[in-house]
Amino acid sequence: MGSRLAAFRIKSDALLIGRIAGRGFTALWGEACGLNHVMRTRRASPIPNEIRSFPISDSDAIEALAPLRSGDGFEVVGPDQFPTFTPPSFRDKCDSATRIVSGSGGDCAVVVYNFRRLDKSSVDEDPFAYLIVSGSQIVSGSFLGHGSWPGRTTPVSPGLAAHISGSGLGGYFLANPPDGKLSGSLSELTGSNASAFQELMSHLAPDTGR
Repeated sequence: MGSRLAAFRIKSDALLIGRIAGRGFTALWGEACGLNHVMRTRRASPIPNEIRSFPISDSDAIEALAPLRSGDGFEVVGPDQFPTFTPPSFRDKCDSATRIVSGSGGDCAVVVYNFRRLDKSSVDEDPFAYLIVSGSQIVSGSFLGHGSWPGRTTPVSPGLAAHISGSGLGGYFLANPPDGKLSGSLSELTGSNASAFQELMSHLAPDTGR
């Protein structure tokens, strides 16, 4: 597990960004030192694991870069630490997120927010990721929806239901963190958070067939 969750790094001096639109899939790719890195849905089946691109403006750069200051690792965060450049209508449905940072000491870093969104009687994990190149250039983010990894969707527990009834949505998993951990190193990332992270990384793996 530790090796699979090792810091994600791409050594590069330049990044070319583009979008491809086609039947059944969308793509966001970067070309670094001759390697294509592709974030895309699977052509044969847009769902599950549907990638939706989400632009991040230059005005949001300071906020987007802030997680790098803590270095690699993960931390469960509440609504007050959700990125404000994500849609308010989405954030309002989320109790918390596990923020994962990898590659903070290299030329290319990835920041992932594995959001826990209330969906009627269930809690769904909806990860959101973006790349940071050369410590400052931010690549358009992407949501991974309709995930298929184990633990992605779980029933609302009696404890969460009581919390929502008494205090509203937000912060339950800060007091009841997944796998009993509020923070840790990448090697300590387990369960559905690790699966969500790995699924996103599979969409960022080098495309050696191009």
